[in-house]
Amino acid sequence: MDQTSPNQISPLDHNLALSQSRKYSFSVREITEGELEEVCRIAAQAFLDDAITNFFAGLEEFPNSLSTPGGLRIHHIYSFVVKSCFYIGGRVVVVTASDATTLAKNKSGEKIAGVACWAPPGKRMNVFNIPLTIRCGGLKVLKEVGMSGFKRIILEFMSLTEKTHSKTFRNSLYPGSEVRRKQEKLTPNDAWYLALVMTVKEFEGNGCLSLLMREAYGHAHSLGSTAPFMLESSTPRSRDRYGHLGFEAAPED
Repeated sequence: MDQTSPNQISPLDHNLALSQSRKYSFSVREITEGELEEVCRIAAQAFLDDAITNFFAGLEEFPNSLSTPGGLRIHHIYSFVVKSCFYIGGRVVVVTASDATTLAKNKSGEKIAGVACWAPPGKRMNVFNIPLTIRCGGLKVLKEVGMSGFKRIILEFMSLTEKTHSKTFRNSLYPGSEVRRKQEKLTPNDAWYLALVMTVKEFEGNGCLSLLMREAYGHAHSLGSTAPFMLESSTPRSRDRYGHLGFEAAPED
């Protein structure tokens, strides 16, 4: 688990084009409810070959398509993640890529290049809120992964991450946090929590992750929020990437 403070990085105006490559112009924005299904599909597609995702889903082989039984199972899992962030009042943010030729013709031809799902301070998904859980597709997930999958996700993974989050806040990793912790008694629920972030393979290497993260820092800054940010990372590569964006890794036991 990593965390950082939003005021470490200058805010950006995410309503403007933030980056350009030879072929595309990129911008960042929040999605509308009408885009939820598309974003869920794109997020699930990105994690088909993710080892932890397949562990959650109880799959022995990586599915090669969302249309397969295993792919459908992963689709339900990520639909729940994305919709949970959206319906608790969180932020589902996308990087969109527009083709330069399309822009020249004044036509809308944007593609979603990356997705980030944020749970703001004080807002977390409560699976015991049955109406909300049903709305987010929780019953579909339970049907697909069964009780064994429920145990892997809730009792094993979430229990471990919650303990790590709590330990990290007790140790006060972020700059100046020792004073703030004593004054404000911050807990993991007081942080901006990144539940999901991904880049579509076609657009990897164009700085989409950086755009998504810096947009989040800028948004928090615009609200006057000084709450820390936290996330989980599962590979050395991802930890290195987050480290370049201001995050610090929690010490291992």
